[in-house]
Amino acid sequence: MTREPQHTKERHRKAPRLISCLFKAVCTIIILLSIAAYRTIAVKYTSNDIVYNGYFGHTVIGTTNKNPGQYIFEVLGPSIKKEPKHFKIRPGTTAINNDISIYNCGIFLAAYSIELPEGLATIGSAAFKNTEGLKSIVIPNSVTFIDSKAFQGCTELESITLSNSLTAIPDQCFTWCKSLESIAIPASVNKIGAGSFEKCHSLKSITIPNSVSYIAGNVFAECSNLSQVTLSNRVTTLRPLTFYKCVKLKNIVIPDSVTTICARAFEKCTSLKTASVPSTAKIEKDAFPPHTKIIRRPTANHK
Repeated sequence: MTREPQHTKERHRKAPRLISCLFKAVCTIIILLSIAAYRTIAVKYTSNDIVYNGYFGHTVIGTTNKNPGQYIFEVLGPSIKKEPKHFKIRPGTTAINNDISIYNCGIFLAAYSIELPEGLATIGSAAFKNTEGLKSIVIPNSVTFIDSKAFQGCTELESITLSNSLTAIPDQCFTWCKSLESIAIPASVNKIGAGSFEKCHSLKSITIPNSVSYIAGNVFAECSNLSQVTLSNRVTTLRPLTFYKCVKLKNIVIPDSVTTICARAFEKCTSLKTASVPSTAKIEKDAFPPHTKIIRRPTANHK
């Protein structure tokens, strides 16, 4: 009986290991290709246009009056291998839909800048929520309506220019925009919704234009650096927790138009030394901290 050469035996012993290594290599290549394919599908560039096929399939993020049903934005900047940072909404777009930033496929989550076109009329609820890299944005004057939470959690947002066609700032619009240092409220606004500037920790001063007749509760709650406030002379009620925990606020002048200061309106305003209040205004129990000196002054009609 002929004996099998030693080198042949070694080849036979190595064969299963070689096959195993090849199998692992093929599996690795397939996985890498799958990942690359997913990224290509998730962020697909066609010229300057971007199409998202995220976890929820195609996401129609807005309405355009030029090409209905088509995607409405283009990307300015990085390659397909990186998350896009700079967006330009196409001219002709009239509305940006609800929840596109966070709840669908996170379209704008990595954005540093977003350019909005003139002609845009509506920004939906939570449209740019948690766009944490966004530094500044200009809302064109064509925008007449912004829904609740539109910019909530934009923690790096330092400045925003509002449309002079807005009639209201909605509930929780800028909640947790902790880098927002200042904002000019246009004279077109007549209502400021609940918690709209809550926890804007960098906000130092605010002027409420005389067009505003309604301020909801919690509007400036926990604005820990807010030290200067000018209120509208058309506001009639300061609601609970309006200035809750505004610890840098030292003085406040309540306009003659105010008839009621609700309980807890200035709760935990630990630095509030004086409050000038019209003699006709009703001050509910615990509206001000115990240490605050209330200076009653005659109103123009009650001297």
